[in-house]
Amino acid sequence: MKNKRFFACAAIMLVLLSAGCSTEQTDNSSVKKEAAGQSAEAGKIKDGIYSGVARGYKKGLHVNVTVKDSKIADVEIGKNNEDEPYLTDSMVVIEQIVETQSTEVDAVAGATKTCKGIAKAVDNALEKAK
Repeated sequence: MKNKRFFACAAIMLVLLSAGCSTEQTDNSSVKKEAAGQSAEAGKIKDGIYSGVARGYKKGLHVNVTVKDSKIADVEIGKNNEDEPYLTDSMVVIEQIVETQSTEVDAVAGATKTCKGIAKAVDNALEKAK
């Protein structure tokens, strides 16, 4: 009886996992362009360095966003209250933000709130660049 339950659960898990996975290749360039327009409003942000703040896991996550040629050139983390391991893990979103020119980026499992806080702080900074 226990074996039947185990195999039934395993079969259900496989179905659920395979439903979430896809090997289909898609062209994400239009999605990235659309997302870039949402946060940076391509070509409508002024060059300079802008500071923003948002809540990550804790309050007071500050960033400095460098805009050059109307594009996000760099994001630096400033004063914050985040726990170091989570902050370190979430630094990959900075590269994603600069690469995609969008704050619509994937969060890192285990550091989701810090990742989303960085993106929100960048959005806050970019509001000042319009």
